[in-house]
Amino acid sequence: MTVPPRTEEAPMDYGWMTHLIFWIIGAMAVVGGIGAIGAMWSMGRSGYRKD
Repeated sequence: MTVPPRTEEAPMDYGWMTHLIFWIIGAMAVVGGIGAIGAMWSMGRSGYRKD
């Protein structure tokens, strides 16, 4: 069995899928970190504010 030469029409390898998954995980970490910092900042401010 011979392997055909790689051409432009050959299907992509799956390296892009792991790259996409790592970008999604990174984006979730950034959004979660910003949300956690915002929540702590909001709780810290609510202690001395009179509403």
